[in-house]
Amino acid sequence: MAPSPGLAETRSSRTIQAPPAAIVPLRTIRRLRVPARMAPTLLFAAILLLPSLAGAAIWPERLGDFERASARRFAVADRSIWLEYGFEDAEQVRYEKDGKGWTATAIRLHDSTGAMAAFQWQRPAGAIPSQPNPSAPVPLPAQSGAQPAATQPDATPAATQPSGAQPSGTQPAGTRPGPKPYRPELLAVETPGAFMLAHGNYLLTFSGRKPEQAELEELYQVLPRLEQSSLPILREYLPSQNRIPGSERYVLGPVALERFQPGIAVSTAAFHMGAEAQIGRFRAAHGEITLGVFSYPTPSMARERAEAFQKVQGAVVKRTGPLIAVILSPPDLDDAERLLAQIRYQASVSWSEYVPSRKDNIGTLIVNIFILIGFLLVFGTVAGVAFGGIRAFRRNRSATDPDALTTLHLGGR
Repeated sequence: MAPSPGLAETRSSRTIQAPPAAIVPLRTIRRLRVPARMAPTLLFAAILLLPSLAGAAIWPERLGDFERASARRFAVADRSIWLEYGFEDAEQVRYEKDGKGWTATAIRLHDSTGAMAAFQWQRPAGAIPSQPNPSAPVPLPAQSGAQPAATQPDATPAATQPSGAQPSGTQPAGTRPGPKPYRPELLAVETPGAFMLAHGNYLLTFSGRKPEQAELEELYQVLPRLEQSSLPILREYLPSQNRIPGSERYVLGPVALERFQPGIAVSTAAFHMGAEAQIGRFRAAHGEITLGVFSYPTPSMARERAEAFQKVQGAVVKRTGPLIAVILSPPDLDDAERLLAQIRYQASVSWSEYVPSRKDNIGTLIVNIFILIGFLLVFGTVAGVAFGGIRAFRRNRSATDPDALTTLHLGGR
């Protein structure tokens, strides 16, 4: 039976056709539906997450005399290497005061080793070793065509001081000395216009202004999830003589190895055995030499991997303890041998003798036992008096004894 024309016109007049883009499958709606009983749980979880989301910022609202004007998440390039180094978070901020400002970037990694590796990788070309300003902050000079002279990383020449800074140990007349740094920054460099340092598991970069030590100390107190483990000792085995400044690269995995030493196969390095490597370039009489020092947990592992390194074409290999030094295709074998001779592993054993403390004294243990007994006696006495007092108070306030027993009087039946 066909519907009547009037009924058909009524349905069409009351129906609004939705556009195709607005049509959502029913299964999607069911999948997005949240049961009513779960709403309070989700709301409670969101409330708990608010403090963690609010504390996700790395830089504080105020640093020294400067106020934070803006902050944003910083996107890193070459993310594969950053992840291998243990990348966790990055933030870029701008601080301002009296219309003047500067920017800073903080990159947090998993540990101090990753921060040191990132520092060696991200260190700008031509950067020279530096330290924070011990007194009043001095703006960094503007960019110029002249590059600072190359120096060894462990040397800090007087020329690294920015223009206008007072020589070390002197100060202008009528002024007070600024706060003294309580620790030297082992990994800190500067260029005209920028200052970079690695502190703990953080890589910090300041652009437009060199910070003073007091500001850094203030920042260190508020850095979230700061980790300050010791730096790997492997970097100290890289010879300093004739080393090209800024050529050091620390390798923690296959991505960095393929980037900084592509001539060595990842399978040869065997990072699954816990290997790490320190790479550097050196000047020699007959040309430039690239040296890689690989470290393994035990000397037996290094002995096994040395055989694999010796199979690499053009490789000159030396093993000393758990270390393997490798030079690929040197311009002169004598230069390579002289460089390898500088790498000598020296094992150091430290004996930590146990020093008895006060807790090891048997007399102290007996005294503590009697103190505990006295505390329990006092607690039991106070608890008993309180319990009896409460019962007496209830008995005096009530017309009937609330603790009276019910007696059936069955004896006369």
